[in-house]
Amino acid sequence: MGRWGLEVSHGGLLLNGQARPGGRAPAPSLVFCTRTGRPLDPRNVTRELQTVLAAAGLPRQRFHDLRHAFATLQLEAGADLFEVSRALGHTSITTTANVYAHGTSSMAERSAERMGEILGG
Repeated sequence: MGRWGLEVSHGGLLLNGQARPGGRAPAPSLVFCTRTGRPLDPRNVTRELQTVLAAAGLPRQRFHDLRHAFATLQLEAGADLFEVSRALGHTSITTTANVYAHGTSSMAERSAERMGEILGG
């Protein structure tokens, strides 16, 4: 579990794997929250993301770019478009197809390999 990890167990709410002392429980819809159970400030999330990226030697990115990276990497790995669409919360697979229809060279190579296997090559 990461720095901001929130886990709900049968015994109650755990924050970073430990029982949360005092205070009120976070709203049930929060996946990540502050130590006091309040919503995270977007500026702090962005600052933390940039710190982690810099430490990993990666370029600055917007938080939303992670969503696109997730979808592209899933599709490159062969995930079904329907699965990726659902994971992104799109109400229609068409939305996902329209945004990610560009494909990548990795996807094109896999497609060519599959066609070669189909044709017995």
